[in-house]
Amino acid sequence: MASRLYYLLTYLPPLPELGAPVDVTDLMKHIRDECSPELNLIADLLELEKTILQVSQKYYIENTSFIPELPEWLPEGLRANITSFTEVPEAQWMNKVYSSWFKLICEVSSKTGSSLLKLWATWEWSLRFLLMKTRIHNSVFSTTEIEQQMAEIVNITDTNVVDGFNLDEVINKWQQESNPMLAEKILDKARIDFVKDKSVQYSFEIDELVAYMIELRVHSRYAQLSLEEGRKILKEVTAL
Repeated sequence: MASRLYYLLTYLPPLPELGAPVDVTDLMKHIRDECSPELNLIADLLELEKTILQVSQKYYIENTSFIPELPEWLPEGLRANITSFTEVPEAQWMNKVYSSWFKLICEVSSKTGSSLLKLWATWEWSLRFLLMKTRIHNSVFSTTEIEQQMAEIVNITDTNVVDGFNLDEVINKWQQESNPMLAEKILDKARIDFVKDKSVQYSFEIDELVAYMIELRVHSRYAQLSLEEGRKILKEVTAL
């Protein structure tokens, strides 16, 4: 495994700045071509978010006929949460799915040999929790329903500092940016900075590759923000 990681990490190109073109599919294929059970498990876990986002579009285009493709090994609890999108409100669905997804990542991190995977899941979980609390606090509407939905994941750590990384600073920068796209880039840059800080470059260990895959996950969202895809979604929505 160590020699293959050395080869793979040497072969994979440095990732560009956020928003620059990157062939996410091709890079993930190179990683999966290693036929490593650990790497494939990590790839399955991270790429599951694509399916989650596909399912979430149901709430905008009412595609109730969509049947998500899920890995066979996925625990029944998470599988049930994902496929419940036709039965529960969007906010409640998102909370259930993401909380169970992050819990699964933490639970299986030891099987992958990556301590960073669990650390990242805790950090990302905490960031999302604090963002949700901030949005509720700033809302001009009644927050009772949202607070009830949050109660289902209140057991998630709400610490503002994860392994020395101050999430309050990230939240403050995000709040101060009036441009929504730039505000999201602040969050994504923090995501990348965290995993880079918690991994060792040129260590050729699995945590270095996990950091690369997590950063690639961030880039994948920008790769999907094409003009063509935007027009397609707009057409579907306006046709309702």
